[in-house]
Amino acid sequence: MIMREVRFNYFKINKIVEGCYTGLDTAVLEQVVDFTLSYFLYSYVDRYLAIRDSDSIWLNVAKECVTPVISSVVTYPLKTVRSRLAFFAGNKEKKYTNTIDCVRKIINEEGFWALYKGIDIRMIRNVARVIIFSVAESIIVGVTSSSPVVKL
Repeated sequence: MIMREVRFNYFKINKIVEGCYTGLDTAVLEQVVDFTLSYFLYSYVDRYLAIRDSDSIWLNVAKECVTPVISSVVTYPLKTVRSRLAFFAGNKEKKYTNTIDCVRKIINEEGFWALYKGIDIRMIRNVARVIIFSVAESIIVGVTSSSPVVKL
């Protein structure tokens, strides 16, 4: 009786740990690509628009909106794959063996655009966050600068 409980608990713990690490490689890849792409895009857009010292709220919103939108479009398939790997990790029969297998099966069974399911909500979140932070940054710059007027 005790041996059966020990085996069951070991199996349960093993499945929980396995579920936590399934898709870790995809998560790391997603974060590295996202941060690297975001940094370079932001620097490029900042230099291209030459608005580093601008007080305009709308130019800051435009500048800061481009980076997360492009970054999300590039990295969202990795997020989908990571979610699928984590979701099916605890099942007895595994649907996906690794990241590449997951991408292949999603594309073959559901089509390429299945990798982008749910991206609309992420875009709304990105744009809302950009607007909030841009307005807050403009208010802080306006309060701390010598001229209290912020151009719209």
